[in-house]
Amino acid sequence: MNQQALQQALGDLSLGEVQYYARVDSTNRIAAEAASRGAPDFSVFIADEQTAGRGRKGRTWVTLPGTSLAVSVILRPEALECGGVPLGRYSGLGALAGSRALEDLYQLAPQLKWTNDILIKGKKIAGVLVEAQWMGDQLESLILGLGMNLLEGSIPAGVDFRFPAGSVADAAGTKVDRIAVLRMFLRRLQDLRSRIQGQGFLADWEQRLAYRGKRVKLLVDGDLKAAGVLLGLNGEGGLRLAVSGGKTETFQVGEIELRLVDRSSK
Repeated sequence: MNQQALQQALGDLSLGEVQYYARVDSTNRIAAEAASRGAPDFSVFIADEQTAGRGRKGRTWVTLPGTSLAVSVILRPEALECGGVPLGRYSGLGALAGSRALEDLYQLAPQLKWTNDILIKGKKIAGVLVEAQWMGDQLESLILGLGMNLLEGSIPAGVDFRFPAGSVADAAGTKVDRIAVLRMFLRRLQDLRSRIQGQGFLADWEQRLAYRGKRVKLLVDGDLKAAGVLLGLNGEGGLRLAVSGGKTETFQVGEIELRLVDRSSK
């Protein structure tokens, strides 16, 4: 992977800037800086190695060289045909695009663990982080970052993961092309973004929702916030849970962790 190869592979897509880095700390940081200086909508920033990629709640996502995909995309809200898209829907946008790309290329059946993880056979193979940039109360841009374990050796050794980790190559049992995955991810991201306001977008997300119909618990900073049966999503991308007493409660995207109560029931 290099700048020339990427320009050739992505040349027919409608993109802003396309920048490749052999090694960075965080593609989301690079993208945020570019957005602040006026980089256009759908500018794309890719790294072969990422030393301090960011996950939710300040966790680190390490991208080992030559094995993974680390990409961040600038999304400008004014580039949408209509405004007013709930921010919660963007949390599913990147994960759904990554899932669709793997379905198209390798006939895999990923599931989406709310809000932003891609699972295959119960193992996390990718995570998405969406960060908003504001000017006062005006949304200036969204930085959508994807980290995906593609090849063997993409999972760092000696790391105590909070959730079992896997790779696309292991799940697919075949050779995986990093540039092909990147290209398909960006194509699906563009397509899904154009449909993000519709019911079809939510239906696609909900169809792939992990643990639907199963009993789960929601944690905030390690403390139990709620437990119940996962029903699905609401219109804003929030999680609907059937809790005790026959009531349904909705939880919005935030610092919530989702866990399956009985892992053996997957």
